[in-house]
Amino acid sequence: MYSLDLRQARSAARGTRGLRARPLLRLPVPRSRWLIVPWRDATALLRAPGRLLWAALWGTAALGLGSAAHHARPDGQAALCAAALVAEYLAAAQLTEPARLDSDDARRSANLPYAFRALALRHAWVPCALLLGGLGAGSAAAWLTGRGTPALALLVAAVPAMVAAALVSSYRGPVPTHLLVGAETPMGNTAALQTGLWYARGPLAALVLSAPVLVTADRARETGAGHIGWLLLLGAAGMWWARRTAHRLHGAPPGRPPRHAGRRLRAYLITRLK
Repeated sequence: MYSLDLRQARSAARGTRGLRARPLLRLPVPRSRWLIVPWRDATALLRAPGRLLWAALWGTAALGLGSAAHHARPDGQAALCAAALVAEYLAAAQLTEPARLDSDDARRSANLPYAFRALALRHAWVPCALLLGGLGAGSAAAWLTGRGTPALALLVAAVPAMVAAALVSSYRGPVPTHLLVGAETPMGNTAALQTGLWYARGPLAALVLSAPVLVTADRARETGAGHIGWLLLLGAAGMWWARRTAHRLHGAPPGRPPRHAGRRLRAYLITRLK
């Protein structure tokens, strides 16, 4: 309670629930070790279909807000574009729950032949694939029906940035103690502000750096290569940030399986699923 580490409290409560839920669809164990992490993530999401539903709802909301921004007055376009990006981030946050689980309990990934910095990037594969597929299909349908807007295309390009922001939040760890102490100012103690900014630093940075691109493109009524390039560059920088955050939180713990342990890992997973 003192550290305001609500995720640890949720993790402890999750451990008292007993048996795990069965997935809606049992995916076959992949033969390649490169697909182990995406397979785990997809299986975890199938065990919690509510997250898939919420991700679909938030993704639909992002498309709706992005489409509405095109027809809004100039003073309301910025708010609608920002709201569309927030909805897209919330969809990404639902799909990165497996990364959050691995961050809260490092024992879950102890048998994987990857360091945490590499594991963080592999956790982005499934969320990016699902969001790119969902938002891409929705955007294509809007364009085919004559309702396409520049913001819809840029929402698809912003998927890596939003997934990276969700991964940064997944690997943020406990709140540093010095932020909870804060500093006394004429306006009061800064602990609450510092803690809030620390919690929201990932999505806040992504929102501040990507929202102006959507607003500019929507007002210009066209999507340029520079807009898409900036969002992709932002996504690459966000992935580097997520990788660095995961490494700083967990480092490279000893006892990791060697990289050639793919076959033994597959046999272990098959045994666990029986």
